Amino acid sequence: MDASTYKTVPETSIRYDGWRIVAVCFLLATFGWGLGFYGQSVYVAELHRLRGWPASLISSGTTFSICLARRWSPSSPKRSRRSVRVTA
Repeated sequence: MDASTYKTVPETSIRYDGWRIVAVCFLLATFGWGLGFYGQSVYVAELHRLRGWPASLISSGTTFSICLARRWSPSSPKRSRRSVRVTA
C-alpha cells in the first residue's frame, strides 16, 4: 500500500487509531491504580489476618517497590541530568 491509496480516518470516527490508544491507556491506568495503589489496604489487612505479619512489614514491601521504581524511572532527575549534553 502506498501513500496515494491510504485513506485518512477522521478523528471523530471510532475507527481512528488514537481513540484505541486512549482506551487502552485508560484501562491500564484504571486497573493499575485501582489494584496497585488503592487496593493496598485490602492486601495489607488480608495478609495480616492470614499470616499474622505486622502491617508495617507488609507495607515496607510496597514502599520498597515504589522507591525502586522511582530510582529506575526514566523520568528520574538524576538520569535526566546525566543524559543532557551541553555543547558550547
